[in-house]
Amino acid sequence: MGAREWSDEAVAQAFVDWFWVPDGSETWEVPGARVVRFPAYVARRMHATLHLTGTDDPAPGDLLDAVLERTRAAGEREVRLHVAERPAHEDLLAALLERGHVEETLAQLAFTGTPPPVASGAPEVRPVLNERDARGLDRVDVAVFDEKPADDARVTDLVADCRAQWDARTDARFVAWRGDEPLGSGGMSRAGDVLRLWGGATMPAARRQGVYAAVLRTRLATGWDWGTTLAIVRGRVETSAPLLEGTGFTTVGRQLAVVVPVPGT
Repeated sequence: MGAREWSDEAVAQAFVDWFWVPDGSETWEVPGARVVRFPAYVARRMHATLHLTGTDDPAPGDLLDAVLERTRAAGEREVRLHVAERPAHEDLLAALLERGHVEETLAQLAFTGTPPPVASGAPEVRPVLNERDARGLDRVDVAVFDEKPADDARVTDLVADCRAQWDARTDARFVAWRGDEPLGSGGMSRAGDVLRLWGGATMPAARRQGVYAAVLRTRLATGWDWGTTLAIVRGRVETSAPLLEGTGFTTVGRQLAVVVPVPGT
């Protein structure tokens, strides 16, 4: 059987279906949106993603009020809403920008080709399957994502989770090393024949040294070995998106992260 042919509509739907929720999160459903409170170790805690259908959707102001009320009830002061740039969302984006600001613009990129090999001389990239690699991953997360350092219990849990997911071929996390120094990291998840790439990060001192590309290409090769035929990723327009396009990804859309404060807090 040949590789699946991906239509534009199927690629767009793959992005709609994808919203990362880390273990230990709390979730709530409000009309038109899902609200998630991330665990305490994540710097930005409250998030919301849309599930608008185009029929019987709430008015933009009502949707935003419901999300903000849920955020207030959770004891948080602001929420980060993730909204794709498309005609159906124009009124909602206008309502969001009246009360908040765009914190980040992400390109939505897709790949369906043959994964390129890791370049000669690139850093060593390994899956997180032991304590050393888990602690290296934690060092990258703390430096790049401003997360709180993991305690011994969380490192132990991380290793166990990563091993189980690797064996099941559902998820994986990778760390790039040069000697004893962790240089970068990246994660991936398999959803059927879709490979979702997330968490790509490079230590500030290691940027422009091929770290991001090595982690990216290793994840693509692993995903194709697991049977996926479409890779999707969201990358910052100014930084990672050009690197992804240089590896063969195509930009298919954009997503905005809009931060809205809870009134009166």
